[in-house]
Amino acid sequence: MKRINRFFPAFVIFTALFSALFSVTAYAKTDYKLYSDFLQQGEFLYKLAKKNDSGEKTAGLTFYDTYGNKRYERKSIGFCLIDLNGDGVKEMIVARRGTNWTPKAMHLYVFTISGGKVKFVKFKGSDDYSIRTTGTKVRFSRKYNALYCPAFVQKSDAYYDDEKETWALYTMKGLKMVRTHYADSRTVKATEGYDEGEITLSYQQGSSTKKLTTIEGEPTPEYTEYCETYFKDLDLKSYKMYTNCAKNRKKLLGKA
Repeated sequence: MKRINRFFPAFVIFTALFSALFSVTAYAKTDYKLYSDFLQQGEFLYKLAKKNDSGEKTAGLTFYDTYGNKRYERKSIGFCLIDLNGDGVKEMIVARRGTNWTPKAMHLYVFTISGGKVKFVKFKGSDDYSIRTTGTKVRFSRKYNALYCPAFVQKSDAYYDDEKETWALYTMKGLKMVRTHYADSRTVKATEGYDEGEITLSYQQGSSTKKLTTIEGEPTPEYTEYCETYFKDLDLKSYKMYTNCAKNRKKLLGKA
């Protein structure tokens, strides 16, 4: 028994080192070239070559929804790599520019590598399963291990002309993106049932959303406390979005 006890710590150390080495080896074997192939032609993104109104050929990508219908044509498509769940495999964040309803915004789509294939990490929060954020960079909160996505939305048609600011945190669980915290402030310009200039506030409580209303325009104490609790001191790291071109694909993914 004494001999076994003498060698047991060494056995534990050897096992730990072997496991760590195996983990590093598994990480090194992740083939990010799969992302490069996918950016050029895949089940969700397709290469686009078409003529513009002037008859000139433009290069870009066409986005399709889950039914195969063409939804968006955007020349400015960007991508970056972030390990969203800490498993050693970097997810690919693909972005397209927002519409005129979301000025200076990006719509983010998340992909990962699982089973030797590129898979879409779905977030069913809108009709095109994207995550909306402002700016030209993706921000990641190391405090919450989540994407930090503030956004500004301005909707205008014959029925209403509203402005809404949102703040949200999204984390990755399995092959799904989950919104853990969310708050918004919406200024109603003109719509039935609301006073002109009325402000509505809401924030997420678990899986439900709590709505508040204020005419004076001052946020309620509970709304302020919620925002200060979850959207301050996020320990953010910003990631540059690289244009989808052969040079950047080779630089980041190892293949043009």
